[in-house]
Amino acid sequence: MVIRLFIAFILCPYLFATESTFNQIQESLTLEAPNGTSQNLDKNAFIRQVNVDNNLGKWYAEVQLVDDENNEIDGQVYRVSRKYLNVAIGVMFFNSLKLYDENGNDAGSLPGGFNIVRIGEGSHPFEHYLLAITDDDGGAIWLDGTPYDPRSGEPYPTYKVRKESFHAELLNNKINELVFLTHDDNSGATCDVSATGVPAVDPELGRTRPKPRPTNLNVPSPYDVVMGRRSSLKGKRGCESDRREIERGLLSSEWSGLSLHQKADKIYSLAKDVRSEIIQKSNESGQNVRKSSRFQNSVNPHYFPDNGIKPELVTCIVFQETEGHLNYTSHNFTYCANTKSPRSSAHGLTQFTRTTFRMMKNHPDGDQAPFNTTYSAPLNGKSAHEAHKLMSRYPGAQIEMAYRLLNHEYKRAYVSSPNKTRTQLLRAAVLAYDKDNQSEYIRNVMEKCLPCMNKSGNNGSDCYEEVYE
Repeated sequence: MVIRLFIAFILCPYLFATESTFNQIQESLTLEAPNGTSQNLDKNAFIRQVNVDNNLGKWYAEVQLVDDENNEIDGQVYRVSRKYLNVAIGVMFFNSLKLYDENGNDAGSLPGGFNIVRIGEGSHPFEHYLLAITDDDGGAIWLDGTPYDPRSGEPYPTYKVRKESFHAELLNNKINELVFLTHDDNSGATCDVSATGVPAVDPELGRTRPKPRPTNLNVPSPYDVVMGRRSSLKGKRGCESDRREIERGLLSSEWSGLSLHQKADKIYSLAKDVRSEIIQKSNESGQNVRKSSRFQNSVNPHYFPDNGIKPELVTCIVFQETEGHLNYTSHNFTYCANTKSPRSSAHGLTQFTRTTFRMMKNHPDGDQAPFNTTYSAPLNGKSAHEAHKLMSRYPGAQIEMAYRLLNHEYKRAYVSSPNKTRTQLLRAAVLAYDKDNQSEYIRNVMEKCLPCMNKSGNNGSDCYEEVYE
């Protein structure tokens, strides 16, 4: 489920209209022409958004085709889904970015790890671009991580960024990409990026860029290693097998020599151990207590209903997500697509996305995934973005996050429908866990694997073999 940050540029619609700027698309895009026909754009084409202020709250954007100097090509105005456009012109920034509201007041800083795109620009109260933060699918969210609901009547969420700050961080972004390409993943060395060959003068600002600070690279997480190899693999024949080989090479010695059946048994054992410690820590804190309010129970991450999420279900989730290899270093299948970024940031045994991770950690009703076990302890003190990547090193933490999400969704389903049976509540939690392949998920997880796992005497390997081999 990766969150994306986008530059949208809105000013007062009457006094300070947003000016257009142009972008290069990072993947192919289909536009709707005025006569209703489709216009297909190949990767690296240029577009310019128009009528920005009028269209920000709409499902579509209006664009023109331009060349690399922002000159119109055919003079026509095309429509395109805003979400698709956001994905096509998004660029990931590694560092945080200082943001301002529409009046130029301090709105806070956005952490690195978001994709951004320029839609327009303005000069009030300072020279700026405007940002809109989005999820992996291009949908807008607010700075606090809350999804934007177009039906709410609220304006499309946008934030300003000073042009100079934007271009300075764009430089750092390019440097980080170069470091990823040149870094020896096993060295753990420190790289001095002061001599990367990146131009010292910003061609748009026309003045010297700030001197880039050195980047210290510790031993990278498996996620960073695999993603660092993507630019040389994506879109090529053999990418999938090459990716799997890289992932296998990142497994610990405890996992690397195991057969599929041994991994299946290990996963079930780990799922039991993780749940046992979650319950133990919740009991020790005195917070694993059922209250009279269903809502209070639903937003208390320490409360685990006795008949709720069990190791058998979590084990089946892992089997479904990592069928064929059962590796905790695995990445989503969209990794090999010839696009700027994978469609999904999901990784690990439970294929947890960055968007879902942030939602759980930054939930409006409080942190729904407290890192209070020995399995998730290494993630403590990290931002949600960094913790999501670091989790790729810890299979126990991956399984713990699955418990947290499934427990959250199970209790939410009970709040809305308290008369549902346990099986119906489990089904609702499973459907909320994966919204893409729901019929296959229900068939394999709920109808095949879970009944097998619930049989007395069965181990993980028994049911993995029965369902997937």
